[in-house]
Amino acid sequence: MLHFCVIQLFLLLLLSPIWYYRLQVKEMFMHGYNSYMKFAYPHDELMPLSCKGRERGVTPPRGDVDDALGNFSLTLVDSLDSLVILDELDEFEKSVELIVKNVQFDSNLVVSVFETNIRMVGGLISGHVMAKLVQSRDENRLVWYKDELLQMASKLADKLIPAFNTTSGIPYSRINLKYGMLNYLRLQHDTCTACGGTMILEFAALSRLTGNPVYEEKARKAMDFLWAQRHRSSDLMGTVLNVHSGDWIRRDAGIGAGIDSYYEYCLKAYILLGDEGYLYRFNKHYDAIMKYINKGPLFIDVHMHKPTVAAKTYMDSLLAFWPGIQVLKGDLKAAIEFHEILYQVIKRHKFLPEAFTHDLQVHWAQHPIRPEFIESTYLLYRATKDEHYLRVAKNIVDSMNKYLRVECGYAAVKDIRSMTHEDRMDSFVLSETFKYLYMIFTDSSDLYVDVDNYILTTEAHFIPLSIGDLDNNEKFPRRLIIDPDEIIESELTEKFRSACPIVTKAENFENLPAYAEEIRHSVQDVVKELTRTVEKSNSCPRTTKTINARSFSATNAEHMQQLRQMGIQMQFQPDGHIYLSHSPDSGEANAFTTEINKLEAESDALNNFCILDDGDTTAGKNSKNVYILHQSHAALTQFLSLIMLVVLLWLTFVITAAVFVCIIACGYRLLLVKRPLSDQNSNPQCVEKVDNRDDCDSLSNSTDDSHIDDNSIDDYLQAISPEWAILGSEFIQEMIAITNSGKLGLFRFGTWVLTDCLSFFLFLGFSGEQIVQIISQPIFGTLHWRAAPAHFGDDLKRKPVIAGVQIAVPFRACAPLTNAPTMKGRIAVVQRHDCMFQEKARYAQQSGAVGIIIIDNTLGSSIDEFPPFAMSGDQSMEDDIFIPAVFLHNKEGLVFMEQIMRYPNSLIRLSNRLSNPFYLFEDFVLHGAMRYTLDNLEKNLEQIDQSNAVIVIDSSLPAVVLNFRFSEVSIESDIKQRQKVVEKNIEEMQKLYSFAAEFDTFQFYNVIRQISYWQLGLNLKPTEAEFNRFFVLLRTVVRKQQIMEEPTSLSGTITTVSCRFWDEHFDCQRIR
Repeated sequence: MLHFCVIQLFLLLLLSPIWYYRLQVKEMFMHGYNSYMKFAYPHDELMPLSCKGRERGVTPPRGDVDDALGNFSLTLVDSLDSLVILDELDEFEKSVELIVKNVQFDSNLVVSVFETNIRMVGGLISGHVMAKLVQSRDENRLVWYKDELLQMASKLADKLIPAFNTTSGIPYSRINLKYGMLNYLRLQHDTCTACGGTMILEFAALSRLTGNPVYEEKARKAMDFLWAQRHRSSDLMGTVLNVHSGDWIRRDAGIGAGIDSYYEYCLKAYILLGDEGYLYRFNKHYDAIMKYINKGPLFIDVHMHKPTVAAKTYMDSLLAFWPGIQVLKGDLKAAIEFHEILYQVIKRHKFLPEAFTHDLQVHWAQHPIRPEFIESTYLLYRATKDEHYLRVAKNIVDSMNKYLRVECGYAAVKDIRSMTHEDRMDSFVLSETFKYLYMIFTDSSDLYVDVDNYILTTEAHFIPLSIGDLDNNEKFPRRLIIDPDEIIESELTEKFRSACPIVTKAENFENLPAYAEEIRHSVQDVVKELTRTVEKSNSCPRTTKTINARSFSATNAEHMQQLRQMGIQMQFQPDGHIYLSHSPDSGEANAFTTEINKLEAESDALNNFCILDDGDTTAGKNSKNVYILHQSHAALTQFLSLIMLVVLLWLTFVITAAVFVCIIACGYRLLLVKRPLSDQNSNPQCVEKVDNRDDCDSLSNSTDDSHIDDNSIDDYLQAISPEWAILGSEFIQEMIAITNSGKLGLFRFGTWVLTDCLSFFLFLGFSGEQIVQIISQPIFGTLHWRAAPAHFGDDLKRKPVIAGVQIAVPFRACAPLTNAPTMKGRIAVVQRHDCMFQEKARYAQQSGAVGIIIIDNTLGSSIDEFPPFAMSGDQSMEDDIFIPAVFLHNKEGLVFMEQIMRYPNSLIRLSNRLSNPFYLFEDFVLHGAMRYTLDNLEKNLEQIDQSNAVIVIDSSLPAVVLNFRFSEVSIESDIKQRQKVVEKNIEEMQKLYSFAAEFDTFQFYNVIRQISYWQLGLNLKPTEAEFNRFFVLLRTVVRKQQIMEEPTSLSGTITTVSCRFWDEHFDCQRIR
């Protein structure tokens, strides 16, 4: 009998390959899921190469990517409903129990509101829906379950609600899970369109399921405001806006990153809720997108206010969701076209790169196993039943097994050109990628869930359509997938806006695959035209498509390469400017062009000279510019190539030997020669002299090896041909013309200067960056960030600065600092905006700061993506700044802020080079503590003599010192006497500090009231929750008046209580 069953199964798989791939996808999912449970749970994500979990705050930070992690078992929650889809009910029941028992939302971590909503809130809601479905079908499963997942979703959504407290109703982009909207988070006013417009499905479902209307109201208000901010003439949306004013920060309009799921939720909100207002909005946006952004089968970003002007030269992978949306819309022809374009990119590169150019070349080479293309493939297959999409899915499955599968799961690709792996497996791999693949190979009737009765969120979570409670007489079908016959029958109507133009060819379902195949063939012809110039360039390079001065970007590697080909070199000057010089002569080029006049080459489209074999008939078409090599020439070329190969092998051997010798020498120096940190100068400011090699920096001074033979430089930087030399001359002339015209605002030849005096350098090997490094325990220098220097203040090349940090109040430091008493001896942390950099540094210097770190306020900026620059000073006056100043971009600044919030007593080092973590840790091991600790460098707030004040607050730490004067009242005194003296102290404190909201003032001083009673013997010490609220309020305190003299209404011995972080916990302790 067993043999018979095996034979049957074999025949079934042989006759039906779709079953084979269905089982294979399930095995792939279980491989990834089991790897997560074995190596990563309860952490948020699996690191498949390291075979361990990614724990935020422990594993190295990755910037904004980590904002999805909240130490709440993200992957398990996100993939919960996938277990039901794959019919793994035992594992589902086990996972629900693990989540209910172990997952908490109180970590002191800053998370993305957007990511937490779509992954966690959506995952919990979908998990709850699946749990109720399983319960209803099998009374023996989940007997204990009492809506715990729904309650957890509601609890987590409550954590996100404070982020919606903005003028517009659009939520802040980030929030602290434990403390809510901290003061520095409120200063981040910018968010993306998708971040604010991708809440309505989850929040509406939560409101309908719990009966609490607040969630849906918040999400609807955000959607309404976004709709009001569209450009009225184009109906397009930008990608980044201010959460208070609604002003657009980035006006580029597209369908990719930053805006994708907003359009998705406009349509799906209509499908779920039946609100035709959302359908109207989507149709307006859709018409605008197809009118301005859609160019043939491509989608090219434009400016929302100038929709005829392109904004980008590439498309990102997130727009792969669009064909699926077009299927839901009913525009099947357009969906087939764009999906085919994306598939052609995949066929060329094996996976869809993070971004690709309009000629289908790689722009960003990463591939994190995103699901958007597979989602569109699933929806197209459901709508057409065309087996082409089964073949597409099979190719994806085969590629994933071949290139992505590793021992502990599936690893993302760092570069699809070399197929190098990255140690990450995002939660959406299990939540979406494998789920969509499985549903492609599984008939809907065989699924545990009737998918037509659900709407799938942007994270592929299931929300039942039944929660919409719509009128039974509605005109529009409320199913996720519209039947293909309905699309065809509605061809001539405006209900679904179908774009299939030839009804006779697709008048029934049987003809639909043939019609789709015809569309795909036409797209393939377009692709051939798009890529023809690229294919030709592989054998016959042309110089017609070159950069011009206006479009030049120093961060574009292709632009820098073209400058070198033109013979243009860049040189830095001591003042930060650069000079462009042109070396047009090229001996090699002249050897090729002895018969060609320079003017003829200039008038002949500046074509390169293509060396072709004599068998190529195209060679004769341009005999004047093409030289034909015969077979003898080819043989000579092969011989020269062999010689070059030998030379390259010899050079490789020499370089390898040199590297090996350097490693041995460095190892010897590190282990035997370098003096330990404990033997260095104990000066806490770590003063270095330029000519003193025995400085406090644990890395050796670099020698000056920048001198290169002038002849070799000239040879390297000469133009590769006369045509490129001509282009180089034209580029230089364009740059000079633009400079003289002044059309680029504050532009000077060789230097870009922004309105707040950021001097951007067009660079070739810029080395002026500074380093911000945390050297105290438990970091020991392993975390550091590259920072931009300043043209004013002290030079960090002369000496580094080692000190604690203090967040300035006000944060932008455009006025005298209110927390000056505790700024002395520390490094001030401020935000860019509102005033000049030099002015910020001046206020920090006046408050006693020994350095200043300025953090960029432009959302998402990074030193890896922007050209190097330096902060300019005020040239009209003498430089009076003697403290060093550095500039951190937004991405690096947010990570830095998160670290100093986590470790407020951190010690920071500002320098032009790194301090070796090995010696920092070695000194800790040898001496039991860091030599440079915060206590050795400066006094704490409570050690500063301010006995004349009843209360001293430093909101940047935050910390508070309370100087109670209880007169003759003591523990033995009558309760009324104790109450009277306490109220007198509170009254004096309220004269100095208050809050914007009256209720906040009451809460704040009520905690102080409890502390004072506690000092007088009553058991009224505040609870942990009250201390947490007190901690949050400290950052928003407003000083009403300056501390002048001791209050006359109080007398007696001072009882001092300090409230701050003690051993990483906020608490209040009596210190004297």
